[in-house]
Amino acid sequence: MLLRPLLRALWQTTSRRVRGRGRPMSFRADLLVELLRYGVHEAVESPEPLSIRRQERPTPLGFRIRRRVRLRHREIGGARALEITPGSWTGRRTLLYLHGGGYCCCSSDTHRALVARLALAAGARALALDYRLAPEHPFPAALDDVLAAYEALLAEGMPASEITLAGDSAGGGLVIASLVRMRETGRPLPARAAVFSPWVDLGLSTPSIERNEGTDFLSRQILEFFATSYLAGKDPRAPLASPLHADLAGLPPFFIITGELEVLADEGRILAERAEAAGVETRFREWKKCFHIFPSCAPILPEANAAIREAGAFLAGRDESEKVD
Repeated sequence: MLLRPLLRALWQTTSRRVRGRGRPMSFRADLLVELLRYGVHEAVESPEPLSIRRQERPTPLGFRIRRRVRLRHREIGGARALEITPGSWTGRRTLLYLHGGGYCCCSSDTHRALVARLALAAGARALALDYRLAPEHPFPAALDDVLAAYEALLAEGMPASEITLAGDSAGGGLVIASLVRMRETGRPLPARAAVFSPWVDLGLSTPSIERNEGTDFLSRQILEFFATSYLAGKDPRAPLASPLHADLAGLPPFFIITGELEVLADEGRILAERAEAAGVETRFREWKKCFHIFPSCAPILPEANAAIREAGAFLAGRDESEKVD
């Protein structure tokens, strides 16, 4: 199933670079963008019902990662989750991970390789949550599921100071929205959060959406499809749907990682600026010549491996110069 799109992506990437029209990134990254672009457009433009298009296969972990973690599916707060536990886990630190996919696609299984690597880098048990997806379950169903899972962790005896949040793309936006909602409702806040390429403006107002469309696998058309499905007629500037417009004061420290060439590059940068202005301890890292959620391409991309190490160190409260096995 993968061979045909891979050969197609290889041919298009090679021929474009021979003509001097390659994307301004490494050949490896350019090939990955082409392959991801093909997959995303095929998924969204397919005539099949979205429920059928969601039936993705679990990502392979690789032997080196698989032998270092234990996997099991469980329920948390009424939702299904994939629990990933490093063999070295001491019983402290739990990472609640929210996968991307435009609030409409993907799952804990499609993201298990990324989450496993992040759990190992952070020295934490990870729970990748299968929150409800649109259009069957529009905003704020996903947000409700996150808060229910978080309360369940607290009820199990895990202190908020030992819980961290992380997510990518739509899941990154959901992380920030969840923190805002926790603060608004007086819940104890988790210790830290890290987000990869967060989608925090469903109104699609930032210039990088047009500027970087040719260097990323996402496009305005794809984002509009996801936003319409998730919002179901609600205001795209609602702070809990688009936390770029939320009051960020009082949130715990968070780390934002984006790619220079992705369509959501400006959203990550503006989010960091507004968080800092609100007095939130914020770390922002824009990786040169990288695309949307490039950390998901570990171990193929060296930049992806390094970004996961940095995010894991931040979540663990370590100095990022410390080596992680």
